[in-house]
Amino acid sequence: MILRIFVLFFLLVMANVVNGQSMQLAYFDETHGWNLTPNEAARGINGRILGVQTIVENGRTLYVYKVLTPDGRVRYVKVDSTTGQHL
Repeated sequence: MILRIFVLFFLLVMANVVNGQSMQLAYFDETHGWNLTPNEAARGINGRILGVQTIVENGRTLYVYKVLTPDGRVRYVKVDSTTGQHL
């Protein structure tokens, strides 16, 4: 049983390593709890991300992405850092 747990843990850790670098999917903030990393929260954004800023709005931590859309326009996308929901 202990060996199975160890193997499962090892596989989970190895699954989060990409090109020799660890992939962090979330982090814990003492004030706001668990949050997705900006890279993980950006999934589903269509276009090239030019920048990202972290803000707190109404007690929620949000990421604001500056995005260059495929048609050449620049737009801003807000994403909830806890849920990953696009606002």
